[in-house]
Amino acid sequence: MAPTDHGLRIGEIVESSTTGFIARAPLHAPPALGALVRTGGSPSAGAEDPFAEPTPPEGAAYGVVLGACTASLESGRRPHAFGLSEDELRREQPQVFELLATDFRAALVACVEGGTVRHRLPARPPRLHAPVEACEPWEVCALCQRTDFLHGLLRRADCDAPEEVLAAFLRQAAECQPDPVAFAVRAGKELAVFLADDVPRLLAILAKLGPLPVRN
Repeated sequence: MAPTDHGLRIGEIVESSTTGFIARAPLHAPPALGALVRTGGSPSAGAEDPFAEPTPPEGAAYGVVLGACTASLESGRRPHAFGLSEDELRREQPQVFELLATDFRAALVACVEGGTVRHRLPARPPRLHAPVEACEPWEVCALCQRTDFLHGLLRRADCDAPEEVLAAFLRQAAECQPDPVAFAVRAGKELAVFLADDVPRLLAILAKLGPLPVRN
C-alpha cells in the first residue's frame, strides 16, 4: 500500500517534554481520543515513488492522544454563557472565538530510528512549534506489530481516563488491521498478562472495545 498525503496537519506543539507534548489544534477540532499522531521526522528515500513500500519518516515521534480541552486564552478567566447558538454567537460576538483555544495532550510511545519504529521514547523531546500530523493506517499497523507499549498508557499520571484512552486506541487501531479480530485478541492477551492481578480493570477495557469490523 503506497502512502497517502502526510501533510494533514492537525496541531502545533506548544509544550514538550521527554514523555509527551501538548499541541494547539484548530478551535473545537482536536484529534480523536486515543488517536495515533506523529511529529517530526523527514521523508524517507523513495517517498516520491508511488509504488515504493511506505516507510516511517526518519526521526519521527509517535504519540497517543490522551485528551483535549477548549478553554479561554486568558488565564483564570472562564468564558461567559451568552444563551445563543454557535451560529448566532459568531454573527453577533465573533470576537469571543478569538479568545478561545483547543489543546490536546499526547503521550509519546515510539520513535523512528534507522527507518524502523522503535517502541521507546525518543532521545529528545519534540521541538516547540513543530507540526503534529495525523497518522495513516499503514503507520498504525507498523506501530502495532508489537502491543506491549500499551501498558505504559495505563500508568500515565497525566491521563484522567486511561482505560477509555486505551480502548479508544484499540478500536481505531483495529480498523487499520487486515484482521481486526485477530489484532484485538492479540492485544487482549497482552493486557491479560499485565492486568492479571486486576481482572475488573481488564474486563472494563475489553467491554469498551465494542463490535469490531470484520474483513471478508
